Amino acid sequence: MTAKNHLLLEERWQHHREPALLAVSGGAIDTISFITLFGLFTAHVTGNLVVAGASLAGDSEGIVAKLLAIPAFMVAVAATTLIIKTRKRITPAFLAGLFMAEVFLLLLFALLGYIWSPFTDSGGLTTLVTGITGVMAMGVRNATTRLLLSSTSPSTMMTGNVTQLTIDFINYFQIPSGENTSKLRKSGASVLGFLVGAGLGAVGYILTGFISVLIPVMMIAVVIYKEMSYVSTGRY
Repeated sequence: MTAKNHLLLEERWQHHREPALLAVSGGAIDTISFITLFGLFTAHVTGNLVVAGASLAGDSEGIVAKLLAIPAFMVAVAATTLIIKTRKRITPAFLAGLFMAEVFLLLLFALLGYIWSPFTDSGGLTTLVTGITGVMAMGVRNATTRLLLSSTSPSTMMTGNVTQLTIDFINYFQIPSGENTSKLRKSGASVLGFLVGAGLGAVGYILTGFISVLIPVMMIAVVIYKEMSYVSTGRY
């Protein structure tokens, strides 16, 4: 039986608000992990395959963590998928719960990074455990996005968003209609949000170290707050 979806995202969410906040968090966490964990991607996890493949040409730094990131990511996606599929009703409270699970893993990621950094061994146990924790957090996000947030722009992988933004630019300049303006804002908000998040992640890490993971956590916390606020109205 297909679960009844009561999220009403197209009615409640605005492209410059929730999707942008999620994109900021995605850009920030990917940048922080890339800087600190020897080029490990946590959000755009398939990038690890490219880096691991490139290591065959010489530099094999961090190859173990990058290879292990794939099955760890898949485990998180599988667990999240199973949880979603067992639900009879998809509500804002349930969505908030999934984001809370992501936040929990990100806080654990931040704690481990704070305790064990600076990381000096790309293949060390502390590096692997910390990296896998971050990857699993973003596995939860990616599964949630794919299954429940398909009406919004992806918040972790920007290739498709940049492609769509370019298409929307062309369409807008050809026909500057209200519909094309809305599409341009939708794709633009996510791309800009991710870029802002990447910058915040880099600056935050320079200033505060691993505590900078609180930047994406705060972005997600705002979305959780909005979801729970909607729950309190009882209108779903």
